[in-house]
Amino acid sequence: MPKPLNGQKKAYQNNNHCGVEYLGKIYTVGKIVPQNYETALAWYKKGETQKKNTDILIDNAQRTRNSNLLIQYGQQLIDGQNVFRKEQLGLKFLIKAANLGSTEAKTIIAKNYYKEGSELYSYGFAQLWYYRANKDQDPDIKTSLIQKLKEFSTETTHQENDAQTLPNLSEIPLRNNNIHQTLPLLEVAAAKNNEQALLALAILYAQGKDVPKDQNKASFYLVKVLHQHSNRWFFKMITFNITHAQNSDDYIKTQILLDSFEEKLHHDAKLCNEYAKQDAEKGLPMMRCEHGLVDQPLYQTIHGLSGVIAIKLHRSRDEIQNGIQQLQEYIRLLRYYEETAIYSQGIPGIMLAQLYINGQYVPKDYRRAKTILETAFKYKCCDNLQAMYLLGKMYQQGLGMKKDSKTANDYFIVVCLHDNEDACHTLKANSKKH
Repeated sequence: MPKPLNGQKKAYQNNNHCGVEYLGKIYTVGKIVPQNYETALAWYKKGETQKKNTDILIDNAQRTRNSNLLIQYGQQLIDGQNVFRKEQLGLKFLIKAANLGSTEAKTIIAKNYYKEGSELYSYGFAQLWYYRANKDQDPDIKTSLIQKLKEFSTETTHQENDAQTLPNLSEIPLRNNNIHQTLPLLEVAAAKNNEQALLALAILYAQGKDVPKDQNKASFYLVKVLHQHSNRWFFKMITFNITHAQNSDDYIKTQILLDSFEEKLHHDAKLCNEYAKQDAEKGLPMMRCEHGLVDQPLYQTIHGLSGVIAIKLHRSRDEIQNGIQQLQEYIRLLRYYEETAIYSQGIPGIMLAQLYINGQYVPKDYRRAKTILETAFKYKCCDNLQAMYLLGKMYQQGLGMKKDSKTANDYFIVVCLHDNEDACHTLKANSKKH
């Protein structure tokens, strides 16, 4: 059976109306499969039946205010039970039931958002709706919140655990006037796999100011660091240093490491292709080089974080515009590479949303900012909490939408329960006003 035909039959099984129509057409035309009007008619009838069922269900759902029926109709559309699958419309009916006060609907919404691989998947929205489903019936949620607010009753600076475990680039000078004395000491420490020394040497040789520029040496020292850790650790170290940068030199050092890492990826891909070519010339089975696909999340993370650094440094108009383009491309491709969100901790998305909220370097656009924030908290990573917090502030202030303190508070509470200081302080400030 031709692959397109398999795909369309699978689409029919998933209740995709395009698949049903396509199957009817190809049997009518007889290009991919032998022409067969009887089979074509059968597929058209199946499509008509599903369309009729779908139209009736939608009409019933739009007319009713019965929560149980809305839940039934909504989930039926999401699952495609004897109707065409329409996940967004099904979600709309479930939210209608939730707004009528149905706790069951709120729980079902959360579960649908939590289904990985589905069109609806969003870790942030799942958290929000789980909270809404439980807040009225579970007193422990309120108790937990009260405890959180007590913990933030004083202006205490909470030190992150990462500060003690990740190398801090602020401690590495960008320029070294005593390089002839320092270099041998760094090399001795690097020979013992000292991370700080390895990173310092990678930066020195990549920059090429105090020592002759040597990308091979820079890569050598960076690879020694990576051999001790995973790619995730590397980007965690990078994002930590971006968020804790004290001056422009710190951003520059971080960018040097990102550039060196990208250079390493290019080198690895080139080497793999050369080996594959040599195998082919010898008549050996060609080794498969999948760097182009496997490394895409890494490249997107590098470019997204580079965009953040370009905005932070704001050295020239061209550099800023290039940074904005990198951030926009990061958001555009985020749906394809979930790993990118995890590697980058969502920082590029937060940065771009803030630019649109403040109208900094780009025209003010609250609608676009809201879309970016909702994309940013789709995946489970550190900064999805910050995205939820910022969205809460937009609801609180009515930025591009009607003011909604109830929805804003729901966001703040969920984020505060996950130890976000900004949200907890905002809730405490709100409680003093009322």
